[in-house]
Amino acid sequence: MSSKLETESRVISSGLSASLGFDPISIVTALLPILLNCFNSQETGNAAEFLKDRYDEPTGKFDQHLLERARPAARRAARKAFRAGQSDKKHLSTEQLDEITSQAFKHAMEADDDILQACATEASSINTDAE
Repeated sequence: MSSKLETESRVISSGLSASLGFDPISIVTALLPILLNCFNSQETGNAAEFLKDRYDEPTGKFDQHLLERARPAARRAARKAFRAGQSDKKHLSTEQLDEITSQAFKHAMEADDDILQACATEASSINTDAE
């Protein structure tokens, strides 16, 4: 795991541990490359702008359709972390998956372009297929 992706995964996970009841670092670490590769493979332009367009500031929530589209990737990341022995959570609820994904999206939305670019470059070299 690259240092930039690992650092960003730790930042994202630190805000989730209390609400989830476990540390999702391994799940976030597996999820970030999947999400970043998704942004790179589509005509989304700037990831932060793409996410801002789908974020409702008054409610603090992302478009439900976006979360639904990202949920399979989050589920794959959770299973991958479990199979690798990095997580003791074999199954996560839809709410837990969406909370992890939302936190990753919020972080990406607020991150500067240099961090996003560095993480995207590192993510492009990681095999994100479900094993």
